[in-house]
Amino acid sequence: MTNPVRSLLFTAALLLPSAGFGQPSSAAQAAESFYSHYQKLKLSGLPNAKEAAQLAPYLSRGLQGLIRKAQSEQARCIKAEPDDKGPWVEGDLFTSNFEGFSTFRVTAAASARIPVQFTYTENGQTFSWKDEVGTINEGGRWVVDDIFYRITPGFTSGFGSNLRGALAG
Repeated sequence: MTNPVRSLLFTAALLLPSAGFGQPSSAAQAAESFYSHYQKLKLSGLPNAKEAAQLAPYLSRGLQGLIRKAQSEQARCIKAEPDDKGPWVEGDLFTSNFEGFSTFRVTAAASARIPVQFTYTENGQTFSWKDEVGTINEGGRWVVDDIFYRITPGFTSGFGSNLRGALAG
């Protein structure tokens, strides 16, 4: 004899992922989820394959493809010139500030471009700036598709005006 509660729980467990449970339901939520996870990883430079896999649920297929292409280019450059640093070896690719960020806050937005307020604190000094996160709805879920660097010139990461452009080289 089957336990009806167990059957109900099993059925619910099967249906919840397909219903989008836990998926960002807005562009702002996608940016919030991405940076919450990204901050825990404490990355510098281009994510390696393992790190990229951890970020993949938050990123568009197109951005994931650019990361894979950049990983191949980085490996090629390092192999060709082992005494030199390859491209994207250091620095925060996902914000304007080379050193990364200490805190972030997603601000309200009425479009798929989400303003994010960042701070970075070092030696008691705090620096603030805003970047914008480009999101798209891909397959019924909101994901990050680009980062638009908006930091004041002179304090930039040196990766150009946006993440896609930086990865395309």
